[in-house]
Amino acid sequence: MSRTRRPLDGAVLDLTRQRGVVTRLELAEDLGVTPATITNVVKRLLAGALLVERGHSASTGGKRRTLLQLNPASRYAVGLSFDRVRMTIALTDFAGALVGQAVTPMPAEGELEQVIDDRLSRALRAVGIAPDSVAGVGIADAPGGAAPWPPPTDPDPSLGGRFQSAATPIGATVQRIRAAAGRPVVVRDEATCAAMGELWTGSMGAEARFATVYLSDQISAGLVLNGRAQDPVPRGSLGHMSIDRDGPPCPCGARGCVDVLAAPAAVVAHVLTNGAHAARLGLVGSPAHLAADYSRIARGAVQGDRTCVAAITDAAAALAVGIANLVTVLGLEQIFLSGPGFTEAGGIYERVIADWLAQVHRPGTPPVTVTLSALDLEAAAIGAAALVLQASLAD
Repeated sequence: MSRTRRPLDGAVLDLTRQRGVVTRLELAEDLGVTPATITNVVKRLLAGALLVERGHSASTGGKRRTLLQLNPASRYAVGLSFDRVRMTIALTDFAGALVGQAVTPMPAEGELEQVIDDRLSRALRAVGIAPDSVAGVGIADAPGGAAPWPPPTDPDPSLGGRFQSAATPIGATVQRIRAAAGRPVVVRDEATCAAMGELWTGSMGAEARFATVYLSDQISAGLVLNGRAQDPVPRGSLGHMSIDRDGPPCPCGARGCVDVLAAPAAVVAHVLTNGAHAARLGLVGSPAHLAADYSRIARGAVQGDRTCVAAITDAAAALAVGIANLVTVLGLEQIFLSGPGFTEAGGIYERVIADWLAQVHRPGTPPVTVTLSALDLEAAAIGAAALVLQASLAD
């Protein structure tokens, strides 16, 4: 099947991004087209300043070949991510490298666009980038297409007093951001964005198979299979994988889902059963204080508080079962742990999950590595920007 001009341009740019540097001959061989075709595509991309020539390959006895590289300054992208307490703005170049960022307390819904515009303008000025160099805006959305506005005030009684995720649809907000941005806006779930961040900023090969497990109010997973991030629809959510048929009911209708056993609300509920200890920790026990309560427990676990350690370890063990199921079904090679829920007690989660995967490891298959994301709280925002860049490769 013949390739159209734009897909081939995008394929050349994407392969160059993956390799870092590449020759015309390597592009032709890997993409299965003639050297003459690649020469024409490269000429077009050089003229558009999307590619640049960077020296020559080592001599093998013949003429040294010119090395090609993405021009990181050819275009930029903005990524946005949100949680209960903060908004993160990431500005990346065409290679996916972070060149500017802003982290601000979560604004009120009516102030969102103004705050984004102000913070983004400051970031662009600080690094000397013209606004018209920004290809678009990516938004990392919470699972189920909802962002954390506004926080609820009471537990959902249908969940037996358990916390309900603080979420309202962000469709109207996205429309306002689109209108204010005046450029393309891409929206994906936060786990997929975090996985894209790992893919674009890491040294992942074309065969990479990994998951980024994202822990915020809820639990979700972004998948990269054969070097490509997978669209979340219709794959569902790791948080709603049932791992205990006799477990507590989940809002999705099943029982014993990963979310009701391992999400921050479950951790807080665990410690609240010990009223005296919860009081000593200063837990409030309301959904509006979920992030603060969970943070206190996570810090207590790191400091060796036995009740807190038990709550975090139990949650990590439940999460490990869900992750092991993903690994087995999809043949994953690596797990990244990302999101605000891993910020303080991530080391405990990493150890428990790695230990469980080692126990259930199937002989004859490569061991699965478990790693806390080096991108920290910027992972989803960086990945959201990478989604914009990915979409612009064929433009």
